[in-house]
Amino acid sequence: MFHSGSKNFVPGLYPGGRYGVDVFFVLSGYLITGLLLAEYAKTGTVSLKKFYMRRALRLLPGLVLLIGYTAFVVVVVGHNAEGRSAFIAVIPVIFYVGNWAVAANAKQEGLFGHTWTLALEEQFYLCWPPVLKRALRRDPGARRIAAGLVIAVVAIGVFRAVLTAANVSNLYQPVWRFDGLFLGSLLAVFLDRIDTGALRARLQSPALGAAALLVVFGFTLVLPFHTTFEGMGGLSLFLVATAVLVGFAALADQKSGINQVLSWKPLAALGRISYGVYLFHPATNALLHSTRIARLPNGVEVVLQETVSIAIAAASYLLIERRILALKARFQPLDHSETLQRSPVDQ
Repeated sequence: MFHSGSKNFVPGLYPGGRYGVDVFFVLSGYLITGLLLAEYAKTGTVSLKKFYMRRALRLLPGLVLLIGYTAFVVVVVGHNAEGRSAFIAVIPVIFYVGNWAVAANAKQEGLFGHTWTLALEEQFYLCWPPVLKRALRRDPGARRIAAGLVIAVVAIGVFRAVLTAANVSNLYQPVWRFDGLFLGSLLAVFLDRIDTGALRARLQSPALGAAALLVVFGFTLVLPFHTTFEGMGGLSLFLVATAVLVGFAALADQKSGINQVLSWKPLAALGRISYGVYLFHPATNALLHSTRIARLPNGVEVVLQETVSIAIAAASYLLIERRILALKARFQPLDHSETLQRSPVDQ
C-alpha cells in the first residue's frame, strides 16, 4: 500500500505501510533463529549447506522471475523509473548489495529499488547462521548470545539517532535496519534457551497482544510524518512493540481474537504468496500506469494495480515456486535417532 500511488515509488494510500518491512524483519529473525535453534537441539549442530539450499530454493526462483519480468516492463515502459539502465541496476540485485546502492542514491535502482530489503535479509542469512552455530558450541545456554544481540540492537538504535542528528538519515534506512532481525532473533533465543516460563506466560496475554497491535498500528500513522522522532527512538520503539506482537501471535491460543483475525484464510493465502507480491508489484504498478488506455481515477488504478500484482504472484507461486519449494524436503535436518534407524542404503 505504500507503493500504491499513481506515480512510481511515491507514497500511496498508506505512507506508514513502509514499516511493514520492519514487521517482516522482526518476524523473519524470530522464525529463522527459531528454526536454527530447533535444528541444533534436534541434531546437535546446524547444517549450513542445507540451510542455504532451503533459502536458495525459496528465494532464487522468484528473483529470477523478477529480473525477467522487470526487464520486460522496462522495454515496454521505456525507462527504469528514472533510475539507471536496467542492465546496470540489476547487478546489485544479483549480488544482494542493493541496499548499499539505494543508500548511495535512492532512485538509481529504479524498479529494482525495493529489493534493498531482500539484500539486507540475505546479508543476515549469510552472517547470522554460522555465528549462531559457533556461539551455541561455546554457550549452549545462549545467555552471552542474548547479551550480544541486545548490544547489537541498542548500538544500531544509537547509531541511527546519530545519523538522524547529523541529517544523513538516508544511510540508516537501507543499510542499518538489522535491529529488527536481531530483535526477532533475541526473542527466539530468549524463549527457547533462557526463559523459565515467565515471559512466555506474559506474552500469551490477549490484552498485551491487543495493546501491541494498537501501538504498532498507531506508530505507522505517526512515524511517516515525524522522521526525526523515527530516527531518535521511534523506530526502535516500533520494533519492540512488533516483537511483543510476534511473540503473542506465536505463543497465544490460536482461537484468541487477534490470532483468529491473523489466521483468516484470505490473509493466510496472501501471506503464502507475499514474496511474489513483494517482488512483482513495483514493475506491475509502472506497467499499468504507463500503458493504460484511458486515464483512470487514482483509486481505480490502485485497485487494478493491487489485483494484478496479487494475480501475478499467485500464478508464480502455483505454477513455479510451489514446485521448487517441494524440493526443500530433501534438505530438512534429521535428528540422531532418525539417522541411527535408517539403513545404510538410505544413508
